[in-house]
Amino acid sequence: MTSRFSTSIESFDIIAFIITLGLFLWFFYHNMKHTTNKKTTFLLEMTRLTTVIVILLTLFEPEIVKVEEKTEKPQIKILYDTSGSMETEDIVASGNQIITRAERVKQILAGDYKETLSDRFDITVENFAGKEKAAGATDIHSTMLNTLENPDKLRSVVLISDGSWNQGKNPLDAAINFRSKGIPVFALAAGREKYLPDLILEKVDAPTFGLVNEKILIPFSIRNYLDREITVNAVLKNTRLVRVEKSVRIGPGQMVSDSLIWQPKFEGKYEFELTLPILNEEINKENNIKKFSINVRQEQLKVLVIDSKPRWEYRYLRNALQRDPGVTVHTLLYHQSNMKRGDGLGYLRAFPESREELSSYDVVFLGDVGVAGAQLKKEHLGMIRNLVEKQGSGVVFMPGFYGHHLSWLDTEIADLIPVIFDKSAPAGKAFQVESKLLLTAQGRDHLLTLLSDTPAGNASLWKQLPGFYWNAAVKKARVGANVLAVHSSLRTDTGRMPLLVTRPYGNGNTLFLGTDSAWRWRKGVEDKYHYRFWGQVVRWMANKRHMSYSKQVRLFYNPARVTMGDKVDLQATVLDKAGFPKAESIINCLITGPDKTEKQFVMKEEKGGWGLYKGEFDTKAPGDYTIKITSADKTVEYETKISVSGETLEKIGEPANFDVMKDIARITKGQYNDIDAFDSIVKAIKEMPEEKPKELRIRIWNQWWWGGIIILLSAVYWVARKKLGLV
Repeated sequence: MTSRFSTSIESFDIIAFIITLGLFLWFFYHNMKHTTNKKTTFLLEMTRLTTVIVILLTLFEPEIVKVEEKTEKPQIKILYDTSGSMETEDIVASGNQIITRAERVKQILAGDYKETLSDRFDITVENFAGKEKAAGATDIHSTMLNTLENPDKLRSVVLISDGSWNQGKNPLDAAINFRSKGIPVFALAAGREKYLPDLILEKVDAPTFGLVNEKILIPFSIRNYLDREITVNAVLKNTRLVRVEKSVRIGPGQMVSDSLIWQPKFEGKYEFELTLPILNEEINKENNIKKFSINVRQEQLKVLVIDSKPRWEYRYLRNALQRDPGVTVHTLLYHQSNMKRGDGLGYLRAFPESREELSSYDVVFLGDVGVAGAQLKKEHLGMIRNLVEKQGSGVVFMPGFYGHHLSWLDTEIADLIPVIFDKSAPAGKAFQVESKLLLTAQGRDHLLTLLSDTPAGNASLWKQLPGFYWNAAVKKARVGANVLAVHSSLRTDTGRMPLLVTRPYGNGNTLFLGTDSAWRWRKGVEDKYHYRFWGQVVRWMANKRHMSYSKQVRLFYNPARVTMGDKVDLQATVLDKAGFPKAESIINCLITGPDKTEKQFVMKEEKGGWGLYKGEFDTKAPGDYTIKITSADKTVEYETKISVSGETLEKIGEPANFDVMKDIARITKGQYNDIDAFDSIVKAIKEMPEEKPKELRIRIWNQWWWGGIIILLSAVYWVARKKLGLV
């Protein structure tokens, strides 16, 4: 390190300095000539002259400049992406061969660029992906910031990536840091901005469980990135020789949703593959298959139907459920006060008075019945709320023209209703002209409303169903509700009046049907659509309750189909050996991952005495997670498995994100180019100007001690003159 003295002196400053200094030198000579005390006058004048000189030097801003000469070569860092998306085959190599982005990066890094740059720079090559270099994600932001650990040595960075990031902060935030330190980033983009020819099986929304001899609907979506219309066979198969096929036609650039129907004959866990044929022009042949599993069980669903009078909707609903071999139905029918209660097969004389009795029901239907007169009590509706919230059951609201449903609004069940009623019309709306239920976009392919075997034909089928002449008055759907069907003509302030609406609540689901004429769907086709609809309603409403259970434990988990990286919320309803909720107990949960790692915790009890306990765990790897639930007194033991799919954040076949790469280069004042232009980037780096030596400037005139010298000299001069009597 060398040092030198520096000032900011101009020609005018020198002239002013000479004139001022000459003037004070004349004062010095004049005072010395006319004084008798030569020694004292000399010291006094020298003090004044020194003060003036220091002040004049301050105006010239004197500095000491220390120059730090670099003894090491500046560093060039080459960062290349090794995440999963770099395995996309979309780069045309020599001979028109299609290779992956990663292979192209490997080719260019095997070149002689180091020999070209090594005479001036120290070259470092590093790969990156997500945190801890996991290929399952891409974190460009953290990668760039980590290279700034020693910014004094870093001259530039070469970033090679497809620009797809799905972890960490926005990479442009890191680019701003690079700009502030004057370090340019040369961005090389790997891949293509558009999809290559490909056929993709986007998703499969299969249920996690089904019942023996009950039809299971397996919806799926296919996207076509080919430049032509195609017809393909979607094939569902498993190791038990189950095979179901469906022909699907897809236009170029379109996505089509469809479904397969499978009816299991035996219990067990079925491992499925849904596959599409691999076409010759496809670039990526790995995305034509999805794997999933369905647990099939033999069980009876228990349903409670409550109404005030045996209206047509009640009669046909009761018949439909009684004839369903997978359903046990109980009914509670309130008549006028002077009539006897309904009696006979499946009839109840009174509402279940204990939560232990009520907790056996999977679905409760509330018809045109309320808390008025000799009907339900508010406590009963509070029990139904807890049944849904804590036990995962479902409740179906089916109001009628007597208007008893408005009495629900003053009870604990009010929050469960998926819609907001219009109180000004308690008897609803009646018309002489037939109205229809129109499916919404959500309702066209929903499991509840799928009366046709294909989502495409479902909307037209609903238009052909017989309509209704009465409906409940509704203002709008609640926040978080899913509107599946609306009134064909009536409108509210928010749009068409919602009449078929679902909404999740706690561990269960709720459903609102605003008409009383579903029984009319039997016209001309008998039970075909009417029975299918109510069968689907019961099974969909009971889905969460039967995800995983035994005689003593009913386990709910969310999400229903778990993907690697999800946080799984567990809720377990624990019963004692007599079937009553086991409250105020210590319930232990042991999670064993596919890599045999274990996590153990005590589940937290929810207040209310319904035997509900909660917990959670993270999924860090695909495979089967074993969940073992035991009570401290060893009276409860339950074990089950949850399958976690191995889908990653990195999608092979997705287009590259060149905009990110361009913005990084622009912000840092570097250069952007395609990966095939790597040689031009090397040339640009080689031609970068030499870095100027780092200078450390010590501003003498700005130091506290410099000002102290001026003040001290002025004070000495003033005190001396005072003492000599010159002031």
